[in-house]
Amino acid sequence: MIDLSANDVYEVLYTMSQQGMHHDKLVQTYNTLSHDITIDRENLTRIQSLLLGDKTKSRAMTNEIKDYIETVEGKFNLKEFYKEVNLVSRSEQKQAAVILSRLMKEGLIERVNGRTGIYRKIDTELNVMNWMDTESSEIYMKFPLSVENFVKIYPKNIILLNGIPNSGKTAYALEIARLNRNLYAAPTRYISTEMGAGELKNRLKLYPDEVISLDSWAADIQFIERSHEFADVILPNGLTIIDYVEVYDEFWRVSAIISEIFRKLDEGVVLIILQKDPTKQYGVGGAMNNWKPRLSMNLDKGLITLTKVKNFRGEVNPDGIYRNFEINDGWQFKPLGDWTR
Repeated sequence: MIDLSANDVYEVLYTMSQQGMHHDKLVQTYNTLSHDITIDRENLTRIQSLLLGDKTKSRAMTNEIKDYIETVEGKFNLKEFYKEVNLVSRSEQKQAAVILSRLMKEGLIERVNGRTGIYRKIDTELNVMNWMDTESSEIYMKFPLSVENFVKIYPKNIILLNGIPNSGKTAYALEIARLNRNLYAAPTRYISTEMGAGELKNRLKLYPDEVISLDSWAADIQFIERSHEFADVILPNGLTIIDYVEVYDEFWRVSAIISEIFRKLDEGVVLIILQKDPTKQYGVGGAMNNWKPRLSMNLDKGLITLTKVKNFRGEVNPDGIYRNFEINDGWQFKPLGDWTR
């Protein structure tokens, strides 16, 4: 058995405190170590001051961490978290880690599987759907090659277009923008990741004035140059077109980006374009990308295929039907035959 002095007890508690040990553990340790020894007045005062100060500090840090978590939407990174709450010293970071562990037990946060140092705030808020007082109003969108004959589009729908390089993805997206530019009160928002203003203007000038003038493009469609954080700039109650989502590693992030966009929608609709390998069935990110969209299409050179139609017209599901086409004058989609399976 090791003989401990009152000073030894203080030193043990002080070291534990500096290492970020939680106040409750300090008290438990003190009760264990002081059980068979007499604590003199001087050391008792020091120990009480240490425990009281640690308790106050622990409560303050816990409140600060809870306040931070309240402001977070979704996931947060541990390093960014330390920076935000100004936890510089190793001891403070250890104490914060203990507090985070306790908050996990309380069900406020959880670790994100497979990602070191990434936590997620658990969202228990319920958005109860008032379906009794809601009319299921279809949004009558128009598509090149008459896709609308097979699909119904509703508010808060995501449409996915997977296309191989040089298959006409941008031409298809611009046609959807033109055909639906007056669908909502707000101008359609077209987000481009690779076209500059000069290239865009040349694309728009391909259209004859009797089809749409440059003034109409400018008045009815807002063109945005952006390649990141698309969910921050989509129209919750309008038509947004994203041409296209760029991801060059961690391809699983594509489905997460789509989900983030979906959560921002109210009555609006979003068309998302993805690059597709000619040898693959799905666009960048794989089959998970199809979970949220209500309509998914593949665009190959001269061929369009409906790969997922959640809300279809009639009694026969059109999944898998395709149609050949050609693009005339850089904008006009001309069908070459009927839809077939």
